[in-house]
Amino acid sequence: MRDIDKKKWRRVISALKREFPAQRPVKVRTSRLKNAEASTVTGPTGSTIYISSALNFSAAFDALAHEYSHVLDSHERFADHDSQHGETWGVWYSRVYRAMLRVVEDKQ
Repeated sequence: MRDIDKKKWRRVISALKREFPAQRPVKVRTSRLKNAEASTVTGPTGSTIYISSALNFSAAFDALAHEYSHVLDSHERFADHDSQHGETWGVWYSRVYRAMLRVVEDKQ
């Protein structure tokens, strides 16, 4: 990823997993993604969040907050897009984003 402080990035991911443990393991990977900034694949053994390696830190940060919130909201059970971004997802997003900001601003 461009302009990423890898140590800070790892601290953000560790803090998310510690503060918001998911029901199944969550992995975060950077990868070259075609036609997407991020995506999440969920299976019976856990979820893998893929963040585009082309993103700068700010965009990667936002994408991680978005995707991790889906994992916590168990979005895979919904079929339509509107349900994926419902009220409970919004609550998770707010909590996740604030926790990530605390790490970046060294307030943790």
